[in-house]
Amino acid sequence: MSVTRRSLIAGAAAVALLPRAALAQTPAFAIDWQGGEQTPALLAALDAQIALVKSVRVKPEVAAFFAEQVITVDLVPNTKTRAGQRGVFFQRSPLPPPENPVLLHELLHRYHLLKLPDGFANATVLDFYKRAKAAGDWPPQAYLYTNDKEFFAMVASVALCGHAARPPYTRALVREKLPEMYRWIVGEFGLET
Repeated sequence: MSVTRRSLIAGAAAVALLPRAALAQTPAFAIDWQGGEQTPALLAALDAQIALVKSVRVKPEVAAFFAEQVITVDLVPNTKTRAGQRGVFFQRSPLPPPENPVLLHELLHRYHLLKLPDGFANATVLDFYKRAKAAGDWPPQAYLYTNDKEFFAMVASVALCGHAARPPYTRALVREKLPEMYRWIVGEFGLET
C-alpha cells in the first residue's frame, strides 16, 4: 500500500477534526491537554508526578483506579492542582515540586469520593479527623486540619508515598501519631513498605 499526498491530507484532516478534548495517552494515564501547549517543563513535571504515583506499592485495583482518572491540564496559569466531582486538574504553573506527592494527593481525593463507603461522608475518615484534630499533634493552621477531606488526602499520601513537604511530613510520623489510621490505610490500600 503506497502513501499518497491525498491520504496524508485526509489523515491530517481527520486528526484536526478530533474533539478539542481528545486525550493524549501516557503509559496507563490519560492526559487531557485541552489543546494547551505541552512545554518541556510541564511534561517533565507531569511525568515526575505520574512516576511518583506509579512508585507507590498498593493493591493492583488501587493502582488501576489511579490510572483510570483522567488528568486535565489547566489552560490558565496560576491555578492549583485539585480534584473533585469533575476529575483531577493539574496546574500549568507554577509547577509542583517533583518530590512532593501533589498528584497522588489529588488522586486520593477521587478515591475518597468514589471508592470509600459514603464518599466524602465516610464515617471512618471523619472519626480519624476529629480525633487527630483534638490531639493537636501538628500546628493548628496545618493544611491537614483544613477539613476531613484534606486530612485524608494528606495523611494517606504521606503514608503511601513516605513523605511530604508539610505535616504529617513522613510515614514514620503517621505511624507514630496516627497508628490506627496508619493500619487502616495499610489495609485499605494494601500498602507494601
